[in-house]
Amino acid sequence: MSDKISVPALAFHSNGRNLHIALHREPDKETLKSVSGILKTHARADGRLFVDVRDLNDMGSSAASSLQTILKESPLPPNSIYFKGPLGFNLASTGNRVLIVREKGQKAAGAPAEAASRFAKRHHKCHCGGKCGDKCCQVTGGPCCSERHNHQDKRNVA
Repeated sequence: MSDKISVPALAFHSNGRNLHIALHREPDKETLKSVSGILKTHARADGRLFVDVRDLNDMGSSAASSLQTILKESPLPPNSIYFKGPLGFNLASTGNRVLIVREKGQKAAGAPAEAASRFAKRHHKCHCGGKCGDKCCQVTGGPCCSERHNHQDKRNVA
């Protein structure tokens, strides 16, 4: 009995105009033919292609150049092709984009963390008492938010 489990070489799905291809191991000739066929039948010129290579640590130069050739021959413009994972930096051609996806629970470090902190919710309270109209809140520029007043529905009921 063998303890090896066979992992499929790739998986793909589309949602709307976008096509997602995940490579689970280094592509061989059959896998590259499959990628080419998937692109011919499922890729849309007005959509995007996401190539997930997060499961790969490295790719041989012949497989990488073959994959790049297939992607260049696709109907997609280069700026619509995204690679997910660090290996994408080695695979991307001019115009392609590389996305580094954080794992769940992993915190952003450096500049991204500082940028994210700028958009954290600020605690604030409007102090108008419902008298200033519909542009009350100094933070959001909208109606009085933390006092839960709806200034348009203020009615004097006798």
